[in-house]
Amino acid sequence: MLETLTLLTSMSARQREEAIRWLSRQAEEIRVEVMTDRFRTYNKLKKNHQEQAAILDYAALLIACGKNGWRAERKFRSSAMLTENELLGIGRRQVARAKEQTARHAKIRENIAVHWGEVVELRRGSVSFRGIARHFLSAHGLRISHTTISNLWRQWERYGQSPLD
Repeated sequence: MLETLTLLTSMSARQREEAIRWLSRQAEEIRVEVMTDRFRTYNKLKKNHQEQAAILDYAALLIACGKNGWRAERKFRSSAMLTENELLGIGRRQVARAKEQTARHAKIRENIAVHWGEVVELRRGSVSFRGIARHFLSAHGLRISHTTISNLWRQWERYGQSPLD
C-alpha cells in the first residue's frame, strides 16, 4: 500500500504527513477547494488504476493538496524559485486564514460582551482571570482564554469603559 501511494502521489511518507498537516491549517475556503479538486482527481485515478477505492481516494486528496498550494508553500520555505501564480496563491490562502481568524476573534469578543457585567462582578470579588475563564466554560459553555479576558480587562481599566462597546 505504501509503495502504491508513493507511486500515485510522488510523495514520501513524510511528505504525505506534511501535506495532511498543511491541509488542517488551511481556512475552510481552501479546504473546500482541495476537496473539490480531490473529487476530480479521484475520478481520473479510478479510470487509470485498479487499486482499492480508499487508497485512490487518499491519493487523490494528497495530489489535490499539492495542486492547491502545499507544494508551492513548501518551495517558498525552501527559498526555491516560485512562479507569480504560486506567490499569488500563497497570498490568497494567507488572506483566507486571516479572515477566518478575525471572524473567530470577533465571535469571542461578542460572547464576552454579552457577559461583561459578570466579568466585572467576578473581578470585584477577587476572582482570577483563570477563574473567570473557568466560570465562562461551566456557566455558559464558552471556551475563552484567561489571557483574552485579562487583555480586555486591561483595556477596560485604561479607557474607563468596556472595550467591547
